[in-house]
Amino acid sequence: PYYTYVTHTPPRNIDGTTTHYYAYAADTFRVTQKLTVDAGLRITRIPSLYDPINLTNFDPSVPGTGQVIISSDPRSLAATQPLWAQSVNACNSPNQIPNYAGPDPSIPCTPFLTSEQAGWPKQLRNVYTHFSPRLGFAYRFADNKTVVRGGIGIYEVVTLGAIFNSVAGIHDGFQGNFSNTGVGDAGFFRFPDVLNNATNAFVGSQSFFTANQRNKKDPYSIQWNLSVEREIFRNTALRVSYIANRANQLTWSPNLNQPPILADGSVGEKPFPLWNRIRIRAGGAISTYESMQTELIHKYSNGLTFQSTWTWAKNLTDVESWPRSSFSGEITGDKMDLYHMHADYGNTGGTRKHRWITTVVDELPIGKGRRFLGNANGVLNGIVGGWQLSTILLVQSGPYDTPFIDFDSSGNAALGGFNRPDLAGNPNDFHHTRTQFWNPNVFACPGFPAGTGLSDNTLNCSSLPNG
Repeated sequence: PYYTYVTHTPPRNIDGTTTHYYAYAADTFRVTQKLTVDAGLRITRIPSLYDPINLTNFDPSVPGTGQVIISSDPRSLAATQPLWAQSVNACNSPNQIPNYAGPDPSIPCTPFLTSEQAGWPKQLRNVYTHFSPRLGFAYRFADNKTVVRGGIGIYEVVTLGAIFNSVAGIHDGFQGNFSNTGVGDAGFFRFPDVLNNATNAFVGSQSFFTANQRNKKDPYSIQWNLSVEREIFRNTALRVSYIANRANQLTWSPNLNQPPILADGSVGEKPFPLWNRIRIRAGGAISTYESMQTELIHKYSNGLTFQSTWTWAKNLTDVESWPRSSFSGEITGDKMDLYHMHADYGNTGGTRKHRWITTVVDELPIGKGRRFLGNANGVLNGIVGGWQLSTILLVQSGPYDTPFIDFDSSGNAALGGFNRPDLAGNPNDFHHTRTQFWNPNVFACPGFPAGTGLSDNTLNCSSLPNG
């Protein structure tokens, strides 16, 4: 074969363990006959998953090279792949990496330390204790038809599995790419070389996917609501609610090795030239949700039940998944610009500004004991009786949408994968059709006039400078 690919896997299965600690206290206070108050406190401490051999993290605090942190268990150092150490020019002191010839002395080496040597926790990430209070109340007016309810609380989401997996099997796992060509005449046969001269083991070829910020905080949200409920007539009630939450420390994933844009508009040097890309999961993203919800509900009566709800909502965040296909999970949120992390703050595509949904179930008045054919028995009642008419009506506004270019059009996208086009007008100032919702002529490849790179309603920047 012309090329050989050899994957060096970790010496054992990745097996993370941890112990969770929880405590919760709550009480209900009947302040008066009309006022009830609920209060509670939840305490959690959930250390990150730990594996004694397979953990690797990146510390950006060392300028120019950063430093690699591994578990302190001696088996972790023994499992280090020498080709991986070669590709990052790892220092061979204070730790001697087995079967590694040592760093290139002509360039700086990357410090390679255990967690104990670096003063890091064994999980390679700090552990925090969460205190989450909750408070709620309900007040009933004298007519027994109107109730006001409200509440506020803090809720945390501990990130475990995906965060752990991102730093597992890095220094002790490596796929070497070897070229078997260039020896003798054309057609010369050579056995695969899987030991020397890997084509992806040179300095600057290795990326770190994906580090964890050492002091990454777990995401949490502050949620609050206020509702007024009123019984209009028997079995029918109206509810109007204000519901909101603010989420903090959401996870995003910038590229720490993104070169800066200099004052003259040119692309600067990478912060860590010994590496290709350094993706890190970090805390700091935010979201804010506010909504007014109006609900009219009729409980089952005379064969009829219905519920009609209208929601008027606004949801802003700087960590929506790209390309805006869904809500972000616990670890998504790649950032296009390391140096302007909150620049993406805006409406999310998944939340509709207006949403009205109505459900109705009505039992038809036919069959035994009903208005029509009330004396029906046996087979006849089995055929005509017990039928229901049900319907669901959904009316909602369209999603917010943001166009993306699905490759690195500027030479500076976070992971070489996506960027946004320039905008030179209002794309909605256009006659909308089913197949053409935006005006494509107001978009352009970054740095070029509107319409540049546009052909058949497709924006292609790959043939342009920096494309």
